[in-house]
Amino acid sequence: MAPTKQRHHTVVLVPATGFGHLNPALELARQLAHRAVEVTIIVFHEHLPVAQRRVLKSPGFDTARASIRLVPFPEPLRGDNPSQPIAALTQVIREEFKLDLDQAAVPAENGKVTKPSLLISDCFVKCQDTADELHIPRVVFWTAATLSESIFASVPLLISTGHIPVHTSPHKDEIVSVLPGMPVPLATTRLPLCFYGVDHDFSPFAIACFENSSRAQGFLANTVEEIEAEVVAVQRSQLQRYFPVGPLIPPEVLEDAVDHPVIHWLDGKPPLSVLYIAFGTESILPLHQFEKLVAGLESSKRAFVWSMRKVVPEAEDEFYDSVKRRLAGQGLVVDWAPQRAILDHPSIGGFFTHCGWNSTLEALCAGVPTLCWAFGAEQNMNSLLMTHKWGIGVEVGHGPDCDVNERGIAAAIEGLLAGEEGAAMRKRAMEMKGVVAAAMEPGGSSYESMNEFVRTFCPM
Repeated sequence: MAPTKQRHHTVVLVPATGFGHLNPALELARQLAHRAVEVTIIVFHEHLPVAQRRVLKSPGFDTARASIRLVPFPEPLRGDNPSQPIAALTQVIREEFKLDLDQAAVPAENGKVTKPSLLISDCFVKCQDTADELHIPRVVFWTAATLSESIFASVPLLISTGHIPVHTSPHKDEIVSVLPGMPVPLATTRLPLCFYGVDHDFSPFAIACFENSSRAQGFLANTVEEIEAEVVAVQRSQLQRYFPVGPLIPPEVLEDAVDHPVIHWLDGKPPLSVLYIAFGTESILPLHQFEKLVAGLESSKRAFVWSMRKVVPEAEDEFYDSVKRRLAGQGLVVDWAPQRAILDHPSIGGFFTHCGWNSTLEALCAGVPTLCWAFGAEQNMNSLLMTHKWGIGVEVGHGPDCDVNERGIAAAIEGLLAGEEGAAMRKRAMEMKGVVAAAMEPGGSSYESMNEFVRTFCPM
């Protein structure tokens, strides 16, 4: 779908810090550009090179490139930063669009709006005041599962009922019955890991973000209605203008994927014989847990590709080099790998994941079953969906300090790649792939929801 030439609306898009927030924002911008909307993305300066590379070099942006503008922001828009520089953000937008305080969104003679007509911001960027000051509507962008959104929005209720913080809750062994639309029974001990409250209490920040978001005029959700039907229905009934438009996965830079040595290595492996392992960009594991993981992988004797980041903060480079040498005859350990291309490769039989939402969506899009070990944030909600709702995953661990062992990890790998349960999960994963693919096509739920969003906020 090529964008039309005449454009009447400019949207300012503000992602939060972190690639888990930036990547879906880039794809949102691409899809808006294909619908004749110009998009200015305010990008934290450390992420600017990655954003530029994707927009300028990825073939998927070819027809959208002229309609997307990247503007650096000097300060981090971090989700956990209590002194978030919203005043500075407002000033950046003013300077970029040369706005005076009371300038209205008046179309110029050529039909283009000289001021942004809409502000879309990540839920964790509390910038409703920016939208109010600029006299434009704001739409909240939620980049994770709607299940997680529903729970985050219910934090005040869960505090009042004693379910949060989890580590001091008197209801640990009980099912949480106060939350509507839960796809499976949810025990208190299975609430998002960020609300356990052991080292850090995330609750005040979550409350502040959702109070700020309550003044917004709409919600964009990076999910597919069919895969979260129950909780999407609840959110639609409670929130003004709710648009499930996922999966928002930006296209990879083509040469990174096709010419990567990992792809050539996979070409020589039998179908469904290789385990892909990746734990995201920010996961942290205790050393003893990491060592169990390595031992279990080694005991499985199964081929693998491991995109290994430094998940053990205290470990030196030599430690990671020794792990690479130890596993060299069994599989590949690399610093970075083109994840989407790997998951789509016919030799991949499973994905060992930290259950970040972007990785979860990529597994669904590829039809690949999963081994799930959630480490933090809301990742255990995604693990719950994969293991108990969709039936495409097996839980290996829950939290960084859970009880795992070498034998259990090896058995889980073997079961996924060679067992009957793994075959059944693979079949269900392929069925889910079809559901997600249909939602993205013209006439599908996500495609039409995006069209409805544009008609509502950016009418021609």
